[in-house]
Amino acid sequence: MILPIALQHLCPFYVSLIGMGALAAAVMSSVDSVLLSAASQLARNIYKNIICRQASEKSVLVVVKVSVLLCGVIGACLALTTSSVALFWILSSDVLYSMMTPQVICILYLSQWVNVYGACCGFVFSLLLRGLVGEPMVGLPDVLPLPWDRIQEDGHRYRLFPFRTAIMLLTFVVILLVSQMSIRLKGKKLLTNDAEMNEMHDLGPNQKNVEENEALNKDEEPSYPA
Repeated sequence: MILPIALQHLCPFYVSLIGMGALAAAVMSSVDSVLLSAASQLARNIYKNIICRQASEKSVLVVVKVSVLLCGVIGACLALTTSSVALFWILSSDVLYSMMTPQVICILYLSQWVNVYGACCGFVFSLLLRGLVGEPMVGLPDVLPLPWDRIQEDGHRYRLFPFRTAIMLLTFVVILLVSQMSIRLKGKKLLTNDAEMNEMHDLGPNQKNVEENEALNKDEEPSYPA
């Protein structure tokens, strides 16, 4: 906010006009990058890799366009309903540290001991635990009591316990325990193996069409007399 005010009051009109245009262009460039990044992650990582693995590029592009619209609407609503943009920076840092740090470390350094079951259970566990702890900045009530809490005059708890670090460590434990339990259950044939799941997903209409086309091509090959 300081730069637009300085351009307006300390510079000539044409200088402030050019400066404001450059500032607006920089902001719009950053917004476009964020929207495209979020939309591509939703389309590729969630829709293409999880929901519909046989999706065509055309359907993926449609999902990207819809995701851009939804992310833009959600971002505009959040910007209009909050009084501080720094609040979202603090909240996103909180979520990245307490919920996503165990996932990233397990994927990069403990990939041989974890699997999809542990990752999903760890994410749900950390999300539930973080929601129960509460967040006064966004109006989320603090339901779960923690050690060393102090009740303030307005009824909210002042947290002295390092709950973010505790959630991160507990999420580590949940990911590892559930992953090892799922490996044991796979050994007893009570869960489907990851390779079998991938084969079930990959053997879709596209793969069948390719096999049928190859068979037709073999039948249509001309046979020359010896």
